[in-house]
Amino acid sequence: MKQQPFFSVMEGRGKRALHFLILAAYLVVSPSPSAGWSRLAGNGATRCSGRVEVIYIVSDFVYSWGTVCDDGWDLKDAEVVCREQSCGIALEALGSAYFGQGTGKILRSNVDCSGSEASIDVCRYRSYIKDNCTHGRDAGVVCSETLPDPTLSLYSNEVTWGQDVSITCSVSDKFSGGTFILQKTSGSFSHTQPSSTSSVTFNLHNVNFDHDGLYQCQYMKTSRRFSSSSVRLTVTVSFPKPRISIYPVGEVTWGQTVEITCSVSTQVLGGSFTLSQIQGSFTRSQTSNTNSATFNIPNVDFDNEGLYQCQYKKRGSSREFSSPLSDSVRLSVAVSFPKPRISIYPVGEVTWGQTVEITCSVSTQVLGGSFTLSQIQGSFRRSQTSNTNSATFNIPNVDFDNEGLYQCQYKKRGSRREFSSPLSDSVRLCYCETADTQHLPDLS
Repeated sequence: MKQQPFFSVMEGRGKRALHFLILAAYLVVSPSPSAGWSRLAGNGATRCSGRVEVIYIVSDFVYSWGTVCDDGWDLKDAEVVCREQSCGIALEALGSAYFGQGTGKILRSNVDCSGSEASIDVCRYRSYIKDNCTHGRDAGVVCSETLPDPTLSLYSNEVTWGQDVSITCSVSDKFSGGTFILQKTSGSFSHTQPSSTSSVTFNLHNVNFDHDGLYQCQYMKTSRRFSSSSVRLTVTVSFPKPRISIYPVGEVTWGQTVEITCSVSTQVLGGSFTLSQIQGSFTRSQTSNTNSATFNIPNVDFDNEGLYQCQYKKRGSSREFSSPLSDSVRLSVAVSFPKPRISIYPVGEVTWGQTVEITCSVSTQVLGGSFTLSQIQGSFRRSQTSNTNSATFNIPNVDFDNEGLYQCQYKKRGSRREFSSPLSDSVRLCYCETADTQHLPDLS
């Protein structure tokens, strides 16, 4: 049986697949302008500009080049050709045989690329146009030699809160027309602006901390995007010295409520005020959506006495900004004690050698002070600290020296001075002799 030629048994897709394999081998070894499905040729053609020609199979191991009709030919179609030629972006999509008329077949018409295809061979088109198109309408392209690398420039990388900022995105002058996109690398900020030139300037008005961060510029031509490197915009703010006031003004009574108000002249709201005692442990912070904050100090006591200052702070995206410390205000606490009460036990005359108890008490909530018991005419004087509002003094083994009137007083030291109650009323310690001592013989 006579063996049939190899190609005579190849049918349909099998034969077409073999053609592709042979074509690939041909393209690798052929001296064609490019190793792909298209090439650029014609009068004045360069590596990246010329008449668009695509390859087609004539017969087994025989291939030729044909042209593309300019029906529907646009920058998206040109973009695919430029990519296939390892050039930059499509600058122009030309028709009417701009680079001269080709020869051979007009292979494609109404080419419809999205712009993202790797080869014109996979774009949609109509083929083998014989009657409606001539070589006088051969399509061509002008591609850039290199890719556009957009740059982003700021007049100053550090700006003050509330300023206007201009950010310019640009590409080389040989690229004109396209869309520029300014966006933050994090967040939702994105501004888009078309331009007929090679640059565009974006204006940001009244910048705040939301504008602080990294920005990137993108240049878009047809379906391709090219990104710049990132540039940081830093937003700073300088706060004036806060004002501070206290109410009531002057000395306040122990147990009162005091209000200290801090305010700052700024439009940068949403920060926090911190009130601190200069010498002491008191410190408190308060967030405010206005330019002031009021701190309440209830039931003031001597621990609250002293000088106070406040400060305003606001956090940006990358750091915290602080105002200077305010001037200081003084909180002075005073207390007025009532006259203490005094009592003695036993009541009345006591016998020589007995123990007497004298109790002093005062109606106050200011505890932790000291009671002092004194003999009005005599040398007896004794003090006793108490964590309650009373103290009891024991006088053991009373004798004639202990006779007399006694008074007591309550004292409490504040941070700067000591506060004393009035003297209490007096009680009398009266000594009487026993019968035995009255009739003892006089041995003198």
